Amino acid sequence: MNRNISIIIHCHNEEGSIKSLVSDIEEQFNNINGKYEIIIVDDFSDKLVSNLFEENSSNINLKIIRHNVNLGQSKAILTGV
Repeated sequence: MNRNISIIIHCHNEEGSIKSLVSDIEEQFNNINGKYEIIIVDDFSDKLVSNLFEENSSNINLKIIRHNVNLGQSKAILTGV
């Protein structure tokens, strides 16, 4: 069965764990039959989350959206949708 799955991650100052989380998600989803995407919503972190993934810029399953102000988890999830 083919599925299209979107995983939305709210991120605020998570530079220490976000790469590991994305790697774990990719590892699990590489075994499914279907398309998936990981959407990280950077909720105005001190460091740009996009800089952490520069070497993965060819990863078509990863999208990063950045808020210009901290809007909170609920707004970040809505942004990702």
